Amino acid sequence: MCIINDFTHFVKNGVSVLRRASSGTYEETSPEIETLKREMFSTPSNRHTDVENLKKDRDNVARDVRTAFNNLVLNNG
Repeated sequence: MCIINDFTHFVKNGVSVLRRASSGTYEETSPEIETLKREMFSTPSNRHTDVENLKKDRDNVARDVRTAFNNLVLNNG
């Protein structure tokens, strides 16, 4: 029964979105987009914070690559 309810909700949502889009009324911003905008633009950005963020990103990527490589080695002998 839950699957049927989920499916009907999905179909109703799809039809309503299609109807709004075909009539030309678009929802420009959603709550998720507003949250992302606030997160991105709330803190001032300067060269120092950009360098820190790039270093954190590089470290995160290196950790992800190490983890993936270790999983590959462990799974394939």
